[in-house]
Amino acid sequence: MTTNPPTHKDTAEFYRLALLAGLCAPTAVAQWADTIVSAEEAPDISFIELCCAGDQPVSALLTLLADVPGKAAPGMSGQILLGHAARLLTAHTHTAEQLLPRIHGIANADTFPPQACTELTRLQDSQAFAELPAFLAAYEPYASAL
Repeated sequence: MTTNPPTHKDTAEFYRLALLAGLCAPTAVAQWADTIVSAEEAPDISFIELCCAGDQPVSALLTLLADVPGKAAPGMSGQILLGHAARLLTAHTHTAEQLLPRIHGIANADTFPPQACTELTRLQDSQAFAELPAFLAAYEPYASAL
């Protein structure tokens, strides 16, 4: 795992991807923003808006998440998402058959490491659901940032 912790923008991008894939609830975004507002002396207005947006449509949350300031590190949000997916699989809240098409459907070179995109495509194309847990396990430490 990288030595640099994810920035707020990286985490915002993770939540954007997780919402697009249907792998988190809008209320989770509001809870995350609330922790930032509680911890920072002068939080950016985008976090305050997100705190109040838990009952808004996903499309509104996606816009608010895009407004979080900063620059996301290449591939970081995808790595966090893959780690989150590993946890969902371990917790038995989702199956490999549910997770793989959702993750593969949003994977791209801007948000996922290139090797992860390649492997997700291989797994999806061959319907290799049994191989997904081992693939995701390598990314599980990234979810500790959540």
